[in-house]
Amino acid sequence: MMTRMVTRWLAALAVLLVGVLLTMASWTWLDAAEDSAVESQFQRDAEIIHGIIEDQMTQRVVVGRALMGVYESFDSLTREEFRSFVESFTLQEPIIESVHWIPVVINEDREAHEALGSRELDAPYEIVELTEDGQWIRRADQEEYFPTFYMASRHQNSWAHGYDWASDPDVREVLGEARDRGQMTPAGPLEQLPEALQDSWRRYFLTITPIFEREAAVETLRQRRDALRGFVIIVTPTTFAPPGADEAAPTYPFPTLDLYIIEDEPGESAQPLHQLPSIFSTGAWRRSEIADAGQLSSTRSIDITGIPWKGRVVSTPEYIDRRRTYAPLIFILLGLLASLGLSGFTFAIVGQNTRIREVVDDRTSELVKAREDAVEATEAKSEFLANMSHEIRTPMNGILGMLELLTTTDLDSNQHEYARLAQQSAEGLLELINDILDFSKIEARSLQLNQISFNLGDAISKTLQTMTLRAADKGDIDLVYRIDEKIPYFLVGDPDRLRQIIVNLVGNAIKFTTEGEISVQVQVEDRWNDRLTLHFSISDTGKGIPPEQQEIIFEAFRQADTSTTRSHGGTGLGLTIASQLVRLMGGDIWLESELGVGSTFHFTADFGISTEAPEELSKQLRKLVGVKVLAADDNPTNRRMLKDMLSNWGMEATVVANGQQVLQALETADAAKSKIDVILLDMEMLDLNGIETARRIRQRDQWREIPLLLLPSGGVSFDPKELSQLGIYRQVLKPIHPTKLIDAMSRALDLEETQPAMETTPKRREQLRILLAEDNPVNQRVTTELLEKRGHRVIVAEDGQRAVDVLEHDPEFDLILMDIQMPNMDGYEATEVIRAREKDTGKHIPIIALTAHAMKGDREQTLKAGMDDYVSKPVTVEKLTQTIAEVIGDDEELGEDGDIGDNEDSGEDQ
Repeated sequence: MMTRMVTRWLAALAVLLVGVLLTMASWTWLDAAEDSAVESQFQRDAEIIHGIIEDQMTQRVVVGRALMGVYESFDSLTREEFRSFVESFTLQEPIIESVHWIPVVINEDREAHEALGSRELDAPYEIVELTEDGQWIRRADQEEYFPTFYMASRHQNSWAHGYDWASDPDVREVLGEARDRGQMTPAGPLEQLPEALQDSWRRYFLTITPIFEREAAVETLRQRRDALRGFVIIVTPTTFAPPGADEAAPTYPFPTLDLYIIEDEPGESAQPLHQLPSIFSTGAWRRSEIADAGQLSSTRSIDITGIPWKGRVVSTPEYIDRRRTYAPLIFILLGLLASLGLSGFTFAIVGQNTRIREVVDDRTSELVKAREDAVEATEAKSEFLANMSHEIRTPMNGILGMLELLTTTDLDSNQHEYARLAQQSAEGLLELINDILDFSKIEARSLQLNQISFNLGDAISKTLQTMTLRAADKGDIDLVYRIDEKIPYFLVGDPDRLRQIIVNLVGNAIKFTTEGEISVQVQVEDRWNDRLTLHFSISDTGKGIPPEQQEIIFEAFRQADTSTTRSHGGTGLGLTIASQLVRLMGGDIWLESELGVGSTFHFTADFGISTEAPEELSKQLRKLVGVKVLAADDNPTNRRMLKDMLSNWGMEATVVANGQQVLQALETADAAKSKIDVILLDMEMLDLNGIETARRIRQRDQWREIPLLLLPSGGVSFDPKELSQLGIYRQVLKPIHPTKLIDAMSRALDLEETQPAMETTPKRREQLRILLAEDNPVNQRVTTELLEKRGHRVIVAEDGQRAVDVLEHDPEFDLILMDIQMPNMDGYEATEVIRAREKDTGKHIPIIALTAHAMKGDREQTLKAGMDDYVSKPVTVEKLTQTIAEVIGDDEELGEDGDIGDNEDSGEDQ
C-alpha cells in the first residue's frame, strides 16, 4: 500500500515538473503549436488541390469509357460522324488534346485501305512512320498496321492521318496489352510524339481503348484477338489545372503553394512530370524530395487510369509566414493551468492503472500457462497417434501378409471366400486408420505439400489403373480420362496428394455406379507467369445425390445416406480429407448432381509449370514426330483422349470406333499409297475385339509388318507369348500411361523387320540376395515368403546388431530391408554403422526402410539416416516389389507394363 501511494505522489510531481519546464520553454512550445496549426491548414489546402487533380483524371476515364460505349454501339462510323461526336462531347474538356480512330489493317489490305483514305480525305493518304530525325516516311511492310484513320484535334491539324502508332515500340506494347486485357489501358508519359502534335505541350498520356466486333464473344484471349476491330486513342497532356484556368499560364487559388505531378517508379528518384509554381516560387523544377527544412509537403497516390502517379503539394515560406500567430502569454497561462490539472489527474489515475496492471499480469500468466498446456496436449496427441499407428500397423502387417499368402495356397471355394472376406475386413480397418491419421494431421495443420516435378498424365492414368479391378468387379464400368492439350506436360506440385484426392473421388463414384462410365476431365482454369490453376471434373453415371444432402457431404463423418456405411463401406472421412487437401492446394471443391443421372465432383488446384523433362523421354518424343498412327477404341472419351495425346506429340493420328473401321482405314491407306506406321487396338470392341482384329490384319501380307499394340482394360493383361503369336508386339494397360505408350511405340518402331517380336519381351531379373532385419517373427515369415515367391533369396537378422554382424562376415547382398524399431540396435543405428563402413570399402548396398511409422516426417528421417527409400507397413507385394525395382534401377521388377499399383480404397460415401 505504501509503495502504491509513493508511486502516485512521484507521478504527480513528475507531471508538475514537466508542466513547469514546458511553461519555461513557452516560446519553443508556442512555435510547435503554431507549426502544427499551420500544417493542419496546409493539409486541408493540399486536400483541395489533390481533389482537383483526381477530378480531372476521373474525367479522362469517363470520356474514354463514353467513347468506347458509343463506338461499340455502331457497326461503323463515318469520318464526319466520328468528328461530330468527338468535337461536341469530348473536345469540350480542356484536358483532351486529340482523339484518334485506329483500325487494324493487315498487310494484304494495305493498298485498299490507303485508297479509301485518299478518297475520304480528298488528299494523298498512306501509312507512315516518323524517323528519329523527324522525317515522315512510308511505313515498311509489316504483318499488320495501326494507323490513324479518323482524327479530331483541338488544334484542327491533320498531321496524324496515316501515322502507324505501332511504329513506336512503347505504344505497340500497350496496344497489345489493351487488346489482350480487353480494357482501357494507359500509356505514357511520352516525349517523342510528332512536333505537330506537341504544340505547347512537352509530355503526353495516351488512353488506349480496344474496340471489338459487335456481339462477338471476348471472354478468352483468342476470342479478343480474333474480334479486334481497332482502337480509340485519346491524347491528353500532363498539365493539370483547375476548371477555367488559362492553359498558357495555369494558376489556382493557392498562390503560395507549389504543385508537382510525380511519376512513381519504385527504386528510382521520382521525377516531376509537371509543375504549377506559386507566384513566390523561383519556377525551378525540383525533385520529389523537399530540400528546405521549413517547407511542408503532402503526397497522395493517384492510380485512376492505371499509371502509378503521385501528386505532391509543397509550401513556400510565404505560406507559413501568413498563417503564424503569436500568443505567448496565453500559452504560458494555459500551460501552468494544464500542468496543475494534469498533476492532480495523474495522482488519481496512476492508482487505478496500478490495479489494472496487476490484473493484466495475472491474466497474462494464466494465458501463458494455457498456451503451454495446449502445446503439451498437441505434442501428446501427435505422440499418441504415432504410437497408435506403429502398434496397429505392426500386427496388421502380419495379418494382411498371412492372408495374402493363404490365398496362394490350395483352398476350397468356401475357404478361399473366408480368406478373401477376412482380407477385405483387414484392408477396411487399415483404411480407417489411414483416414483418421490423415484427418488428424490436417486438423493439426501438420500436413505439408511437396513441390516436385511430375507428369500429370502419368499421375492420373496410374491412379485410375489402381482402380480398374474394383470398377470391373462392380459391373460394366469404363474408367476414362482426358487432359486439356493446353496443359504443360510436366507440372510442379504434390502428385501423391493429388492422387489421394482423385482416389477418394473416383472410388466414391465406383461405389455408386453399376454401369456406364466414370470420367476424369482436366482443363486450364487460369494461368499467370509460371503457375496455373487446373479444373478437375470427376463424373459418374450413378444414382445421384439428393439436393438436400449435397450441403453436408463434405463434412467429417457425414454421408448422404445413413445406410451408406453399412451397404458400401467407408469411414465418412474421404470427401472431407479430399476437400481439405484441395484447399491446401489453393483450390475449391463443389458438387453437381441429378438423381437418376449421376454426379460430377469439381475441384481446382494450383500448380507450378516445370521446365524439366527427362532427356530420354524428349528423345523418344522427337523420334515420334510425323509417325502415322491408326487407333481404335469404342469409347468416345477414350477416342478424344487418344486423338489429343497423339496429336500433341506431333504424330498423324487417325482414330476409329471399331475393328471393321480399322480394316477399312487400312484399305483406304493402301488405295492412297499411304503408310500406317503403328496400330493401337482396344481389346473390348463391339464387333471385333482387339485380338480378332489383329488376327485379320495379319492375314493380309501387306499389313503383316505393321507393329500392333493392344490396349486392354480392367486391369487384365494377356500372356506375352500368346500375343506374340498373333503378331501383337506389346500391351499397354488402360487407362493409358502416356510415358509407357511413348516407350512402347518407340520400341516398336525401332524394331528391324527381321527381328521377332518375342525378343522385345522383357526378361525377369535374376534373383536378388536380400538381408531382412526384422524382430517380429510373424513379419519375418510374411516378408520372407512374399519375396521368395518372387524368386529372391532372403537371409533374416533378428535385430540391427545381428544385421551388422552378418554384413561384416558376408557383405555380398544386393539389398537390405531394415525395420526401424528393434531391440539392441534400431534401424537408424544399424544404417549409420553400415554407411560408415562403406566409406572405407567404397561399396553401396541399397537399404529400404520397412516400418510401421507412418506419420509426418518419418520418410524424411529415414532418408536423412542414409536409407534409400521407405515402405510403411502393412507391406503389400506390389508396393514392395515396385520400391525394390526403383531402388535397384530394374524396371522389369514392375512387370510387363509396369506396376499396376495398390488397389487402394477410397474414403468417402455419398
